[in-house]
Parts: sequence; structure tokens; C-alpha cells
Amino acid sequence: MFLLERNALVTVSPRYSDVPSTLTQFRWGMHVGLPFPFPSRKCVSESVDIHERQFEFSIHNHLDRIAVVQNGQPHIPRFHLQDKHKPVRELPANSEVIGRDRLQSVAIYSEVFVHPTPNAAFQDADDKIKKCFEHLAEYLGACQKQAPYLASWLVYPVTFFDVGTVFHEVRCWCPHSNSWINYATIVAIGLARNLQKPLFFLCDDATPLPPIRQSTSQTNCWQKG
Repeated sequence: MFLLERNALVTVSPRYSDVPSTLTQFRWGMHVGLPFPFPSRKCVSESVDIHERQFEFSIHNHLDRIAVVQNGQPHIPRFHLQDKHKPVRELPANSEVIGRDRLQSVAIYSEVFVHPTPNAAFQDADDKIKKCFEHLAEYLGACQKQAPYLASWLVYPVTFFDVGTVFHEVRCWCPHSNSWINYATIVAIGLARNLQKPLFFLCDDATPLPPIRQSTSQTNCWQKG
């Protein structure tokens, strides 16, 4: 029988061969939507060291995620975080929004180190995602300990199973706009959260399932043997 680890993660990291010669600086980052609004009146923003890598870490309650495609590349969306209280910011030429995810809150990690190519930035993305997730779980666990006893369930350390999908990206320094812009967005998928069919079955000829009986509340329940 094959057992899937609860936190199993498949990370997609592309390879790029044709990179414009004007683009020479790339930074890796990731964001993950949290399953609860973060209990803070202000956005969290700080610099953190995670396993000898420096990141800018932040948590926001005011951002949504939008999917953007360019004409001629309909199957390669890029994902941007957008203030949910403002109109969609100006998009690159020949681009359109194809979807919007309403987020309760979002945690963002941006690597400080600058890479010479997008391939170098995406390298070890799987390890960086896992290490950032460990930091996020520790941070949320500390917040949970500070919460009042009856409200501690409102914030808790999340797992890959809780969030399902992590979005990671490479941003490049654009010499024309003198700013960091999105170069590519890829996903890391938590397998256990996205199963479409069971990997195993609970019964066989030797150990049949207990019978299902009708409870007094008119809903099916398991009857323990």
C-alpha cells in the first residue's frame, strides 16, 4: 500500500534558455495564502535569516492574488498581489486579468540575494520553500501562544495540507522602469490536499467496514463495533 506523506510537496522549477541580455539581476520569492485573517492591525514586515539565507518577510490582510496573461501566451499566467481595496494596477502592454483569488491574508518571502540568471534564482526552490514554511510555522506558533486562550484557534501553524498551493516566482530588475518586475511565477503543489481519488481503501475481505446507521439527528454516522 502506498502512503502519501501529509506534507508532501511537488515543486515546479522551469529552465530558461533565452534571457534578454539587458536583464542581469534576478531575485526569488514566494507567497502563500493563509486560511485565516492575521490578527494584527498593521502589516508585519521584517528581515529574517533562514538557514544562512536572508529574506524580507511580511504578512498582509489587504492583498488579493490576480492571474495575468499576455496575448499570444494564454497558457502561461503570471500572478501578482493586488490591493483588494484599489483598482487593478497598470499592467504590461497586451496583458489582461483572467482570474482573482480573494485572500484572507498572505505571507510573503523575498530573497535578498541577487542572482545572475532566472535559472540560478529558481535553483533549490524546493528547499527554500520548505525552510521558509518552517519559519512561518514557528512564527505563527509564537503568535498562537500570545493569543487569549479562547481565541488561540484563530491563528495556528499552517502546513502544506492547509494551504494546498504555494506560489513562487522570480523577479527581475527592469532597467527601463528602474523597478523589480515579475519575470515568471510557478507553483509548488501539496499533493495530499489536491487528491482527486483515494490512494488506499479502508476495507477488504478480512476487515469489513462497520455498518452505517441512522442517528437520531437524521444524519449518517459510524457505529463503533
